[in-house]
Amino acid sequence: MRQLGMKGDFVSYRTTAIALAALSIVAFASCTSSANTADGAASNNDIAAITKSAEEGDAEAQFNLALRYADGGGIKQDDAEAIRWYRKSADQGFAPAQLNFGNRYRTGQGIPQDESMAVLWYRKAAEQGLREAEYNLAVSYRKGTGITQSPLEAIRWYKAAADQGHTQAQGRIQPGGVVSKRDWHHAVSARGDSMVQSGC
Repeated sequence: MRQLGMKGDFVSYRTTAIALAALSIVAFASCTSSANTADGAASNNDIAAITKSAEEGDAEAQFNLALRYADGGGIKQDDAEAIRWYRKSADQGFAPAQLNFGNRYRTGQGIPQDESMAVLWYRKAAEQGLREAEYNLAVSYRKGTGITQSPLEAIRWYKAAADQGHTQAQGRIQPGGVVSKRDWHHAVSARGDSMVQSGC
């Protein structure tokens, strides 16, 4: 399965050796289930099948290949290749790839660090409803990293993520979270009482 990783306040998708088999697209399920090595790493056949599908333009396969290059899962770890495949998938609108591509810009891992580009990619994924991207966009607005600081926008995106069950976002907008009472009341007065009525 795709798993979430936390780095500071931000989240991303990551893989582990055990999760690699589940990341393969359905068409490759038989390769994955029968061709894994004893330690859980993907076989050469599995990597070849995913690579073939990625080269044919399948956005999910491109994302899965990027994850493998990023983590060294069954393939030699290679940041440049991870970036290349994240970009291809992200350009096709695959939200998890947009999230991870944004994180690469934020951290500067394998690509020049650029917080504003991170925010651009977080926004693309957040606008598709990916709760982890909504959360990262909220953190960016709260901290003013890559974008002008805006408590109002931070609350908006924390709430969007929280409404989808993102537990860290839920904690941020609760009493004692990072959103101050003053900012919360300002957001409520600016947007009306719809936030209050929704239970936040």
